[in-house]
Amino acid sequence: MTSSATATPPRLVLIADDDDVLTELIQEILHEAHFRTATVGSGALLEHALRKNAPDVLLLDYYFPPSNGLELLREVRRSYPDLPVIILTAGTSERISVELMKHGADDYLLKHAVMQDLVGTVENVLKASRRARRDELFDLMVRMDNQPVTALRTLPLSWLFGSSEAMHQIIGQIEAVAELPTRVLILGETGTGKELLAKVLHYRSERFDQNFIPVNCAAIPEALLESELFGYERGAFTGAVEPHDGLFKAADGGTVLLDEVSEMPMLMQAKLLRVLQEGEIRRVGGRLTTRVDVRVVAASNRNLKECVDKGEFRRDLYFRLNVVTIHLPPLRDRLDDLPHLADYFVRKFAVKFSKEIREIEPDVFGRLTRYSWPGNIRELEHAIEKAVIFAKPPALRLDDIGFLDERLRSAPIRTRLTDKPFFEAREEFERDYISRLLQRTKGNLSEASRIAELGRTTLREKAQKLGLL
Repeated sequence: MTSSATATPPRLVLIADDDDVLTELIQEILHEAHFRTATVGSGALLEHALRKNAPDVLLLDYYFPPSNGLELLREVRRSYPDLPVIILTAGTSERISVELMKHGADDYLLKHAVMQDLVGTVENVLKASRRARRDELFDLMVRMDNQPVTALRTLPLSWLFGSSEAMHQIIGQIEAVAELPTRVLILGETGTGKELLAKVLHYRSERFDQNFIPVNCAAIPEALLESELFGYERGAFTGAVEPHDGLFKAADGGTVLLDEVSEMPMLMQAKLLRVLQEGEIRRVGGRLTTRVDVRVVAASNRNLKECVDKGEFRRDLYFRLNVVTIHLPPLRDRLDDLPHLADYFVRKFAVKFSKEIREIEPDVFGRLTRYSWPGNIRELEHAIEKAVIFAKPPALRLDDIGFLDERLRSAPIRTRLTDKPFFEAREEFERDYISRLLQRTKGNLSEASRIAELGRTTLREKAQKLGLL
């Protein structure tokens, strides 16, 4: 789902019809619904118009001189297999509709019903087209969970991290530094995806075919950390019966992620600083040094600058690690990405548990966005996993996330409307109201606007702004 804050141009519809009056009417209706349009009045010029305009949808007259509409449809399908095509026809029959679908039309539209059905038909084929692409990418992500090299090198970054305004700048930073040997410091709360970001930096660099090794500095006892990182010689300590290469040696030519680097003891910080300065490591109990070529990415859920000011982290090491800093925002500050993330986790766990669940009902998102998610994306993932376990096909429903109710009562954010400023509370109410309304009307904006007693365009703009379309 695309964030309303993301600057994307309106969808463009190419109208291929030689009836000037009908074409003008269609343009007027589509412009009112915030679509862009282009026109072509002859089948001979259709190919040129397609190349020039790159439309999102083609409206094609069934009788479009000098060729038959079905012949043109076959040609369009050969050159533009993914372009949604709606056939405009004066009348239809079961035989004609079967022929249209057989030749690759996504839908057809009766000319006498243009005013009533045009916008809904265009939106439906666009939605189906986007859903097919979304399904394809989600399925690819699920299949590639155990193939990070391929997945993280090829999938669009917006599909890995989301497309909210909060992530737009971060994706630009990732694209700028991924291929460089630059050290990167990743800051963010626990569960925001710091390790995934580090993997992307590795697999989108020239080091992608070498090892990526994550090290949790907070999980390794201080007495063992040096030997784990740099290795040890035989007899260096009790139990060291054979020499051992450390993780830096194993990552030679690749990348080491120093996760929770703020928890590294001060003595180890000094030794790490030397490794970064000299590009050499020395095993515990050894005298000789070994050169290693390792890209170091560090991550922390604490503010390292504050740790430096408190004397808990070496200033010189901080500047060595802090060449480029990327701050990952918490999930509560990028809720536009939540539907996308939730959709992916549903697919992932549906495959894992062999359940035929591929959709989330719209009112579920309203409930999910009322919670603060202190555990961030990791907590969302675990919540979706639990929901999928108990859900019944074909969709995840509101009852399946009932366990969140207790969390909502104690959530520090987004619990009670009176806990927040008026405009923020109003937006939360509108999101929940419109989400439920769209579920009730099965996405029919005309019916929803009638119930809400709002103009259709107004309702559509509000739904888009709230990330519900």
